[in-house]
Amino acid sequence: MRVWCLRLCADPSTLENLRVVLNDEERERADRFRFPLHRDHFVIARGVLRRLLARFLGIAAGDVEFQYAPKGKPECKSGRALRFNLSHSGDMAIYAFAHNREVGIDIEQHREMKDLEAIAKRFFAAGEVEDLMSLAPADRPDAFFRCWTRKEAFIKAIGDGLSLPLDSFRVSLFPDQTASIVDTPAEQRKKWQLIDVTPCTGYSAALVTEAGPLTISQFAATTVEKLLLL
Repeated sequence: MRVWCLRLCADPSTLENLRVVLNDEERERADRFRFPLHRDHFVIARGVLRRLLARFLGIAAGDVEFQYAPKGKPECKSGRALRFNLSHSGDMAIYAFAHNREVGIDIEQHREMKDLEAIAKRFFAAGEVEDLMSLAPADRPDAFFRCWTRKEAFIKAIGDGLSLPLDSFRVSLFPDQTASIVDTPAEQRKKWQLIDVTPCTGYSAALVTEAGPLTISQFAATTVEKLLLL
């Protein structure tokens, strides 16, 4: 399995080269963003996804075709043994690729959360809220985002989208605690494994994939230009 993280910035020529590989629908989505920065982030994130998928599939980036599972999880029409997932937040994007095993990944930029407790009580499991509020106030923001990314990665891995409530399962969130799914039906705990893949300070990121022997090639945060040369 490979995990790549990159900063969502590119020089004008690289940005244009990435836009070229998008299909018409993707370019229309990009152009609907109100702010140029958000448009560029979308173009980079999606264009790099196509370039990386093309590398695995041995085809041109513009020829990558997507299809969607019943609950919206994206797949490649060709090379369906290849599984992938993408997340971006702030100026960072993170990608996961695997063969013959489902995968979900999520990244969140840390930011001020004045209503942190209220949001946690609305979306987190009761045990997670208890764990969160047991921490010193200064430690709660990091724990909040640690918890959030782990839950989002799990939902993305199983492909249930919004049909699985965030408060229906529990993950670890203490800083000295191994990343794990600690409260969910036994069959799911046996099937899935959760791994912290945080790339840099100021962010939290988590990966969930099907259980089994696993070797992860993880690349630290890098630039678009360097990533495409790997």
